[in-house]
Amino acid sequence: MSGTRVEAGAGPFDARVLLSNGRISAPTYATFATKKVGIRHEGFAADTDWTFEARFGKADPKAAKGLPSDDQVLPRLSSKSASTYVSLGNGRPNNFKLQLQDQEHTVVLDSNQLGRMTDIDHARIRFPKISSNDFRHLGALSETPPSFASQAGDGRASLALDIDHHHVMTGPFQASFRGVRVSAADVLFEGQGDASCRIDVDLDHKVSTLKAGSLDLSEIGLQAGDQQMEGWWAKIEAPQLTAHGFPPALVEGRIALRTRSAEPLLKILVAKGKLPGLVPELTSLNDVRGAGTFRKNETVTDVVLEPLDNVLFNVAGRYYEKGRDSRYAFVVGGSVLSLGVANDGSGLSVMPFAREGWLNERLLGFPKPVKQIHSSEP
Repeated sequence: MSGTRVEAGAGPFDARVLLSNGRISAPTYATFATKKVGIRHEGFAADTDWTFEARFGKADPKAAKGLPSDDQVLPRLSSKSASTYVSLGNGRPNNFKLQLQDQEHTVVLDSNQLGRMTDIDHARIRFPKISSNDFRHLGALSETPPSFASQAGDGRASLALDIDHHHVMTGPFQASFRGVRVSAADVLFEGQGDASCRIDVDLDHKVSTLKAGSLDLSEIGLQAGDQQMEGWWAKIEAPQLTAHGFPPALVEGRIALRTRSAEPLLKILVAKGKLPGLVPELTSLNDVRGAGTFRKNETVTDVVLEPLDNVLFNVAGRYYEKGRDSRYAFVVGGSVLSLGVANDGSGLSVMPFAREGWLNERLLGFPKPVKQIHSSEP
């Protein structure tokens, strides 16, 4: 890889290779270990210990997974690392840093005759402990100057992936973050959360799917001007999100949202001078729910939330962004209390007691395809 350099990496290497009629045969093996090796590239740096082993034989009974290839004599490659430190950046003064512990990787080839037609039988990738105490430098992951400022926070995650002989990669991902403080548009948010999903990637067809995705936000606090809020929560679920291409040219799927209340929205509107200060105190929009579709390609982000039946309060509307064209229109509320919020790019408008008709009138001004919201509420 051009521009990549390797630092250090000294360690014992041992190998024995036996060939018979152009095929590898037992007891072929190769081993290597180093206490420290560094990899450097523009915007990326990693330092790790590394142990590598390649052997030719059947699966280790302790590592067997019940696969047909477990009893076959095949090339088996494995590596592991006790601790890896990674630094990611984009040329700005501070990089984002994380640590990976106890990672393991295994690849089993489908033939002992190595060549262009050799393929994998299966592979395993395990990152059981991913951690970072460096959320204050999250902006380093953005290619352009971020529109937010991350001030604090730490996170933990794990990832386990299996790849089959059809080149389909599957496995669970889990993450948690605590003590996060982020400011954007003169609004300070703080809190914690947990996320999980199942990953399904078809490497040949370049289609990635996240299944059973969930994001739980809790203990959320907000400060916008003299407006404050604490103890808020939200739950976002994505039964399935599909990405097409590497990198994704299109991401689409369905999402569902449930929040404690509409208090954050009301507080921000008061701070921006769009609502009287007494509105959040007098208006109780609790247990707000919504569900809809999400679609994003290289130029457009389009989210449509539809009203749910048989719940006290809903959130319904549309958010659309294409370049500098950013607009939204939503109604939060139910049959008794409701609030409409819209911005067509020319400025924010707020309508107390807004209903379906008000929302659909504003949605007519959105780019095609035109979306209309229909509810069973009277």
